[in-house]
Amino acid sequence: MIPFRNISSKKKNRVRTTSSTRRSTRIVLVYSIVLMISLRQSAAGFVAVRRRTIEASSSSSSGTLRNPRNFVSRKTTMTTTVTKVIRRGGGATVAAAVVGASSLFNGTPFWLSQKIFLGANSLGFLLSLVTRKQFHVDLLGTGAFAAAVLPSLLSSLNRTGLGGGTAAAAYTRILLSASAITMWSAKLALFLLYRCVEKGGIDKRLIETLTVPKYSAGFWSISLFWGVICSLPHTLGTTSSLPVHPVVLIVGTVTAALGLCTESLADYQKWAFKQQLPSIMDGNTIPKFCNTGLWSFLQHPNYFGNLLFWVGILILNAPALIEPPLPTTVATATATAAATTVKGKLTLALHHVFRYRRLALSLLSPIFMYYLFNGQATGTILGDQLEKRHKKYGYFIDPIYTEYVDTTPLIIPFTK
Repeated sequence: MIPFRNISSKKKNRVRTTSSTRRSTRIVLVYSIVLMISLRQSAAGFVAVRRRTIEASSSSSSGTLRNPRNFVSRKTTMTTTVTKVIRRGGGATVAAAVVGASSLFNGTPFWLSQKIFLGANSLGFLLSLVTRKQFHVDLLGTGAFAAAVLPSLLSSLNRTGLGGGTAAAAYTRILLSASAITMWSAKLALFLLYRCVEKGGIDKRLIETLTVPKYSAGFWSISLFWGVICSLPHTLGTTSSLPVHPVVLIVGTVTAALGLCTESLADYQKWAFKQQLPSIMDGNTIPKFCNTGLWSFLQHPNYFGNLLFWVGILILNAPALIEPPLPTTVATATATAAATTVKGKLTLALHHVFRYRRLALSLLSPIFMYYLFNGQATGTILGDQLEKRHKKYGYFIDPIYTEYVDTTPLIIPFTK
């Protein structure tokens, strides 16, 4: 489900956003731009390093070395043996020593996924301007996840998009990750579409938002940002052909499956409760809100299931997001060359930190999702929705609902 809703076009109905929320929104947008630029530059850097290394390899194989101060070391990657020329002075050429690790990564599936997210949300924006129905909202916003994993599926199936034969080592991981996201996306999109059809294709929360171009553009921009950030564990994982231990595959898959089952069960229980609501109402003895099944343990069990699912996807891909360390022979030669200059030492130290950059970016997914869900649950985001819900169900008036709100954990079990 697209997380942000109800951006009103009329002044009297506009959401009163706090200054902290506006500031957070600006930070999020700026960070997204920086993220995309840095990833693009990183991919371009890898291509450049790879090209320089191939040229150096060709030069050395012909028996001609341009610089007699250079020495040649050979390193066997998962697919080929690469010849590298490392200057004894250290510095920028230390980066050439890590070409074997960078050759294990290919950003093509990642950028194809981003194009699919952009295309789906752009289509949603156009449809919002020409129709007053909301059939397409969750179908495109949530269904885009299923479409975005197609590049990774194709790359793993033909086993050529991730560095030739090395794709076989990542085939199981990518297949499990992509299949899980496809099931989650299809299930949620179809459920929300069915719920929208039951209401005649109208979502009252979105009528004014999606009919005004500037508010509709804001809505679909946030939807795009949500898709890009939320899917990072998988989309970045598809850039890697590194193998993952079978235990990690099992733990990640089981965690994602538990999250999917929890979210699905919570959605079904609330839907079933609303279907029975007219027949079970008996004065004030039966609460109007859903507090049965998983909803008796958490106020938002569907949020918890969604969060648990993406944690599972992160676990499934996490080890493959860390670049391998330099082989002992190359590391020793590189350290010797780098020790002669401060710049060389700094370059080598930054390499050890830079190995974890994909994993660090992937951590944004569960962190972003938690703060998003927690903001909606506590009223930090769209606080007027929380006020309306409390007013509707009688907070401070109905003792049953008041006790439920005060004693039941919001998202994470055993946290209240």
